[in-house]
Amino acid sequence: LLEKFEPTSVLSKKNKLFWLQFRIPGNQYPGTYNGNITISFKSGKEAILPVSLRVLPFKLEQTKAVWAVYPYTYVWDKRNYSYAQRLQYFKDMKDYGITGLIERKLPAFSIKDGKIEKFTFQCAEFLKLKKEAGLTGPWLNGVQQLIETATIKMLLGSRPDANKYPFPENNNKQVQEIFVSVLKKMDKMIKSIGGEKYGDWYYQCIDEAHQGSKMQQALWELSLARKAGVKTCATVYPINAVEKLGKYLDISINSFIPKNKALFDAYMKIAKKYNLTYWYLGGGCYTGQEGGLMPDRYRAGFLFYKTGLPCHVSWQYQWARGNPYNDFDIKDYCITYPCRNPKSQEVSISTLQWEGVREGITDYKYADTLKNYIARAKEKGYIEDAGQSQKVLDSCMNYVPWGDDYKAGNCYLLPGNFTNDKAEKLRWMLANEIIRLKKIMNK
Repeated sequence: LLEKFEPTSVLSKKNKLFWLQFRIPGNQYPGTYNGNITISFKSGKEAILPVSLRVLPFKLEQTKAVWAVYPYTYVWDKRNYSYAQRLQYFKDMKDYGITGLIERKLPAFSIKDGKIEKFTFQCAEFLKLKKEAGLTGPWLNGVQQLIETATIKMLLGSRPDANKYPFPENNNKQVQEIFVSVLKKMDKMIKSIGGEKYGDWYYQCIDEAHQGSKMQQALWELSLARKAGVKTCATVYPINAVEKLGKYLDISINSFIPKNKALFDAYMKIAKKYNLTYWYLGGGCYTGQEGGLMPDRYRAGFLFYKTGLPCHVSWQYQWARGNPYNDFDIKDYCITYPCRNPKSQEVSISTLQWEGVREGITDYKYADTLKNYIARAKEKGYIEDAGQSQKVLDSCMNYVPWGDDYKAGNCYLLPGNFTNDKAEKLRWMLANEIIRLKKIMNK
């Protein structure tokens, strides 16, 4: 955990890790800035650590790519947050480059004589928070199978068996009609409150629809969602499962797609056939992703750029299932952790894996900024220079391994084949080309 620094002492023959971050103003004059970090000892002696920061003579440009997370604001430790704390929770995500959210918001409704009698949908505050935090990306609403579950209970008196899919009650015409009606009401309310910029949302069907008999439940949900006129998404990974759902799908949240070039091309053929797109489920806090900048930096950055997909998804921003500071009770799914004593402007603790996501976003922007400089150089007639920079960009992307070829390694004997150091070197190659083209075009 990268907790907020407080003055502290380090005992003799003991180690303590410190993580320093520098916030550089956007209008900072380019150049090299030198300074020192002073460590004071009890004896009165001091150790001086020189620090050098180089501010480059260009700004990273905005990109059309989206980075999204699962925020899980509805779990127990977030429910008691004040409005200011919830807003800060979202602002922290935006500060790291996140703009899209995959979050569950459920409507409440009652049924009388087979029709919806009362309907409420507490999405107004969520959309307001999203807007105030500047989270302009799409919202994927992880409703899953919960609408039909509630409908079946109200109409037929008991919940369907959650271990048996598809629900036999799906064949009931009233269940189908109410499901469609609920989605229409949700869609109308979200678009009315969110407007054109913040009303962009998708219905997410049952989770990981490729597992077992879930496929038939997903087909039922997505086909009716199409009937309701709402956009759809699913966490569905294997290529044959995407093919089955493709007719009813707008987005496949997919972790398999960048395994290798041949598989990637096969996925893209399906995308073209059904006019769907993929969001790459890459970074996060799955086993093996925690405790370092890699592999989240690699997945959220250069690998994501290599795919050319529109969105990268990190799972899971903050889901403390037990005591988040105790690794021995139950696994917590946290890219970041809740503060020990949350305040209105301090609610989350960063981690190395979360810093890896931000570094990956920055890597992506270096590549995308160079791409933009190459295009402008071509427009101004610097064809040869633009071609040289394109070769560098292509070389960098060819160096980035596909998923099957990536070797994470460890910090002891196996360094891996795409380390943080190698990512830094690729970034510098891109930066040098941006600087070179900028000088040429400014002459």
